[in-house]
Amino acid sequence: MGNNTKPHRPFKLSPYDPSWPKLFEAKKKLILEVMGDTVLNVYHIGSTSIPNMIAKTQIDIMVEVKDLDDVRDKTVVDKMAKNGFTSRGDYIKVGEEYFTEDNEEGKRITSVHTLPQGHPKIDSILAFRNHILNNKEDRELYINTKKELYAKYANNYHKYDSGKSDVINEILKRAKG
Repeated sequence: MGNNTKPHRPFKLSPYDPSWPKLFEAKKKLILEVMGDTVLNVYHIGSTSIPNMIAKTQIDIMVEVKDLDDVRDKTVVDKMAKNGFTSRGDYIKVGEEYFTEDNEEGKRITSVHTLPQGHPKIDSILAFRNHILNNKEDRELYINTKKELYAKYANNYHKYDSGKSDVINEILKRAKG
C-alpha cells in the first residue's frame, strides 16, 4: 500500500486457497522462534488472509515488535536467512524491517513486514483487512479492481500494484469511518 516504485516480477492472481491459513501458521511459528521476545503480535494480512479473495500466491505477514533494532540484529537476520528469508531493510521507506522468501524460481512466496509497536501502518493495515473480511460490497469492489488491473497490467507489477492505491484508500476511509 503505497506509491513506491516496485520492480516488475512475474505474478499471477489465483482463487482463494484454503491452505493459506495453514502456511501462515507455519511461518508464524518460525518467526516467533527466530525473533523471540520482542514479538508482540504476528498477523496474517493481505489478500491470502481473506477467504474467497483472489490473491498473488504469497503469504503476507505483519509482525509487531517491541523494538525494531532487535529484529535488525545480525543474529536475527542470519537466522532468518538460514530459514530462507532475505532481509531487505526498510525497503519501501515506511519505518519497517522487511523480509522476503522466494522459491527456487525466484517467485515470492512470503513477505514479512516487521513494524515497531505504535506504528500507524499497523492500525491501517488491520482496519483494511478487517473491513474487507466483513464487508461484502467492498470485498467485491477490491476483487473486481484487482481483476481489471491484472487484465491490463499482468506484465507490469508496478502499475498493477500502484493501480490499487485509489481503491485501497477509498475502502480504508470507510473502514476507519
